[in-house]
Amino acid sequence: GLIIMRKLMFILSLFLLFISLIVIDNDYVNVYASNNEYNIISYNFEMNKIEYLYYEDSIWSSEEHVVDSFIDTSSNNDEEISTLALNPIEGSTTISPYKFVCRSVAYFDNYYGYGTSFFIGTNLLLTAAHCVIDKSGAFPNSIYVYPGKNGDSDPYGYFSVKKAYIQKEYYLNPTEKSLDYDWAILMIDSTDNTGIQPGGNFGKICNYNSNPGEETIYVYGYPNAYLNESIGEIIEYRGKRMEYSCVNTSGVSGGPVLVCWDSGWYVIGINTARSPDGSSAGGTRINYLIYF
Repeated sequence: GLIIMRKLMFILSLFLLFISLIVIDNDYVNVYASNNEYNIISYNFEMNKIEYLYYEDSIWSSEEHVVDSFIDTSSNNDEEISTLALNPIEGSTTISPYKFVCRSVAYFDNYYGYGTSFFIGTNLLLTAAHCVIDKSGAFPNSIYVYPGKNGDSDPYGYFSVKKAYIQKEYYLNPTEKSLDYDWAILMIDSTDNTGIQPGGNFGKICNYNSNPGEETIYVYGYPNAYLNESIGEIIEYRGKRMEYSCVNTSGVSGGPVLVCWDSGWYVIGINTARSPDGSSAGGTRINYLIYF
């Protein structure tokens, strides 16, 4: 009887192990993909290597539908809209939220370009895709980010970017700058002894939907070595994009588009474009795909 009991216990343990393996297998997401089924391009700067990544259809399908808000947008800010301008931040850039905005420098073979990025996690930053890949489809040799840069002062030093992630649609058509998909995630090398992390991130990222003119929005970026601010309001939503009465110029692309409520700062988009006459700017809206 004892031998039979041991055999039954052994069979039961094998069955439970088999069930657990099934559960684990069902929860597993195949990240790496062949070239014809990828959704995201990952570029490894250390290895100079492109990787093709895949995410579940359940995540991607929601991005094609009307995007609901991640947070309550019932609260409005009644602050008066200022005159359209791009104004340098006066004083310290080591306070929130300024310290989470970075001047980015991308080095290619024969030139380099400036842009803006901002922390959304301890080691992760959000920026524009066109700050990460040029019109020929080439990634830079390196990207460096300088948190809270203020002229000649680099209060947090700098970090090198270890990996960059962009959406497939932008990667396949960089010449057109694919404005609906103009976003990128940067992963910094946090082991660098060249910099000190500013400690945190810009706040919450969210999808945002309110009537044009109802909310004061803020755009931050680096048109030069100094952090600048522009204040305006939403003009129009255009699917995955939005237009607003803020200033954008070279170097400010990749900066955060924000609203400020009682509970703090909320990133609602990435600053990516401007109108031909410079009277307005445009950004890529935060959607479920970027959120995930």
